[in-house]
Amino acid sequence: MRQGTGIPLSLMILASLAFTHDGCTDISLAKEQARANAAEAQKAFVAGKKLITGWWAERDTDTALIPENLRNPKVRHWTPKNSAADNWPFMVIAARFVDRPFYDNECLRTLADEQRLTNRVRRLADDFDLMTNRFLYPKVDMERIIFGSAEYAKDGLISITELFGPDTPYFQRMRDLTDDILAESKIATRYGPIPAKDHEVNGDVLQVLARLWWTTRDDRYMDMGARIAQHFLLDEPPAKSDRLRLRDHGGEIVNGLCEFYVAAKAGRPELAARLRNPLISNLDRILEVGRNEDGLLYNEVNAATGIVRDKGLADTWGYILDGYYAVSLVEGIERYREAVRKALGNLDKYRDYSWEGKNGADGMADALESALTLLRWEPTQAGFDWCAHTYNKMLAIQKPNGIIEGWHGDGNSIRSALMWAFYLSQGTYVEPWREDVAVGAAVSDNSLVVCVAAGKDWKGRLCFDRPRHTDYWKMALDYPRINGFSEWYTAKAGRQYAVRTGEPAQMRLVSGQDLIRGIEVEAAAGKPAYVTVEEVATLEPPAERASSPAQPKAAQPEALRPALSEKQKIAALLDVIAKTKGIEFVRNDRAYSSSAARRLMEGKLDQAGNKVRTADEFIEQIATRSSTSGRVYQIKFADGRTTESAHWLRARLREIERGGL
Repeated sequence: MRQGTGIPLSLMILASLAFTHDGCTDISLAKEQARANAAEAQKAFVAGKKLITGWWAERDTDTALIPENLRNPKVRHWTPKNSAADNWPFMVIAARFVDRPFYDNECLRTLADEQRLTNRVRRLADDFDLMTNRFLYPKVDMERIIFGSAEYAKDGLISITELFGPDTPYFQRMRDLTDDILAESKIATRYGPIPAKDHEVNGDVLQVLARLWWTTRDDRYMDMGARIAQHFLLDEPPAKSDRLRLRDHGGEIVNGLCEFYVAAKAGRPELAARLRNPLISNLDRILEVGRNEDGLLYNEVNAATGIVRDKGLADTWGYILDGYYAVSLVEGIERYREAVRKALGNLDKYRDYSWEGKNGADGMADALESALTLLRWEPTQAGFDWCAHTYNKMLAIQKPNGIIEGWHGDGNSIRSALMWAFYLSQGTYVEPWREDVAVGAAVSDNSLVVCVAAGKDWKGRLCFDRPRHTDYWKMALDYPRINGFSEWYTAKAGRQYAVRTGEPAQMRLVSGQDLIRGIEVEAAAGKPAYVTVEEVATLEPPAERASSPAQPKAAQPEALRPALSEKQKIAALLDVIAKTKGIEFVRNDRAYSSSAARRLMEGKLDQAGNKVRTADEFIEQIATRSSTSGRVYQIKFADGRTTESAHWLRARLREIERGGL
């Protein structure tokens, strides 16, 4: 038995087999998988606790600021671009789950000291010497200050907000920094001043602006984003750059343009219409010249000539492909989705690839995040297998004292480790946390099976994730994004859930809000507790019950939409086929109208009988290919474009499940 966990070694070994995204149909197998996943997820939380202990011991005791790195004991600097962006924020995140008193006290002290000491121009931060308690540089350099503050906002404060929402001082710090970057933007373009000349800073700022606009609807963020996007798509497009970095310190512009475009589609459609073709042209060119044969991105290319300047592979490949996938969601561009699937499908070939030219933890961390943000959307077994291997290899670098490599990149390792842990637990976690307590989960049909295991008797709350993209950001849709912890299984406040616990299982009904706040669970030493959760109904909000019938109903927010059965999803897909204008359904070179295509599908569905039970089975068995010739069905659009019907229908299914159709 592994010391202190109550988890048998046999199940620790089983963990190597547990990383399958396909749900279990046998509840006993789901329990085994959940228990094995708990053992693996526990490693990340323990590593996070150790990181806090190790780095907090190195803090400057007068200021509560941690140094940028530990390589030279005579050089101790706090820098916004590194300390604040890449290390300290992930200590904050880890503390929220493993050391709540530290989160409530020491983290807030560091935030207060950081602002008190390092704010230099307005509320923008600058590098600070912890040995002298003075700014590192005697002269103000706005290029350096804006860069550091943009990095801090994008890499650090966005990450905290993704998990904990806007009602924290970290969100306010992000907004303050962004507001002052806008105020200090002095680089002239024909669209107005922007923050910087380079790809990295403007890409950082675009990502922050998009998310701030969603949650505040403040036009200033859309206005600045419009200036940056127009300048880099219409005047200085990345696709014409002779030095286009696709890894960090340059690749940010690609993802930033994509993420801002998604926001503009919702908030300023006329701007999005102007940006659409230039954006797609740039993205197509980068795919053409920027990938290897397996779909991974090179470090740097001459986008204008197509010459590869650095054939090393970018550990941040997924950050850019996040943007491609986001565009595919709003534009239905299947080749961008296929670009993601290709990279994920080939990832296991790079099991021990030397990211950044070395086998360092930071390169593994960024590559791991690259995969995880996309696997939520395109679950690929090769990708999950690669993540499991990389996660353990990365954590093995951590020293007994909690330090990983002794520089600011240590926080990134814990960030990505927690991302993998939340996949293994499907977003669930326990309060209070103890080092001997582990939580993992597995999907079984329409249920989630959660395992809580403890080395000593434990009693506490099992908490569930929520749809943070709507609850926190107020986004119209979810999409993969850098520094965005994926939503795996989410409890929705307006829904009702059947919760089964105990042996034999006892069932009770609870609200989604109850799951988010946490339900009481007890785990005896060495005897895991299992909780099975299944969504069963929608709770009618009191405000709607009391409303007058004469009053028109507003569109329901996502959290209040009823869950659809598989039969309802299939019926909705048939409706989409019949009602979508401007398309033809091509079967064996013969074009069918929308209504004729529906009749064809209904006939095949009737013949299939009980063989087709889910919407995914409907797409795969009924709507993918001819049963006589085996040829793939196509959707033909009015402009002559075609796509495979299965790809088109899966995109429509995702919209149906999100309530968008």
